[in-house]
Amino acid sequence: TGIVLKATADPFPKRFFTGIDHHFNYKELLERTDINAITVATPPFTHHQITIDALRAGKHVLVEKPPALTLEQLEEMRYTAEQSGVILFTAYHSMYSPVVEAACTELVGKTVTAMLISFKERRKLDKPHSWPLVKNKAGGGALMDSGINAASIVRRILPSARLVIVNSRMLVPPNFEVETEVAVDFTFDKSGVGRLEMDWFHQGPEEHNITIIADHHKYEINRVQGQLFKDGQLLMGTAGTHRIGADQHIEYRGVYEDFANHVLNGRSKVNSAELKFVLDSYELSKAHGLS
Repeated sequence: TGIVLKATADPFPKRFFTGIDHHFNYKELLERTDINAITVATPPFTHHQITIDALRAGKHVLVEKPPALTLEQLEEMRYTAEQSGVILFTAYHSMYSPVVEAACTELVGKTVTAMLISFKERRKLDKPHSWPLVKNKAGGGALMDSGINAASIVRRILPSARLVIVNSRMLVPPNFEVETEVAVDFTFDKSGVGRLEMDWFHQGPEEHNITIIADHHKYEINRVQGQLFKDGQLLMGTAGTHRIGADQHIEYRGVYEDFANHVLNGRSKVNSAELKFVLDSYELSKAHGLS
């Protein structure tokens, strides 16, 4: 990719990297003239300000999901990049999964009429005051954290479709600020229907499955196991694999290759549809129970 890690910034570092400079204040990193791009991989409530500061300092920015907590923040980030003459890149790593890419190729020229996305995880939620469980720091729970990745897969498969949330229900357990269980129904194109189901208290192995109906065929993506099926027949991956999680290493290789290409071509990549999907779901959600 041509990207070389020069330095990190973290006020509370868990580890240091040999041969890599470390700063305890990110603004010190922004002052360096030997660095022209940064990644913002901090708690979500800090994304907006750090990104704005970096863009104004003349740095290209890759910002992790969720890129911001509101669409207005994201638009300000996009505008600042444009005015500063640098690149802003919103990263959603799940859409770079090789099986997602393979499914997109397989679906070229076909009409998708239905989708079911099921993300089931067993999260360690024993620290209620840690930022992922604090609403004004994380922006939300399962939907904002993992659901936005699921939305990125939907957008990768249906890049031009308008997604409309028609029903949204979430479960916020007692003594929690954020949702741990989600069911969102949506429509796309003229008659397409979709559903996103999520569970952070799943009892069993992690599951990230996407079922797609297109031209009367059933396609199944198993992101964790790296498998793609068509009508029950394996098109990609190996039968009988037992991974405990998706291969994020290969996904992030795709993220950074794409980022490098956008920097070289001088074009920002600011995807807002994923955040809109999440925020619209929150807006529509009225009940605290699932049925």
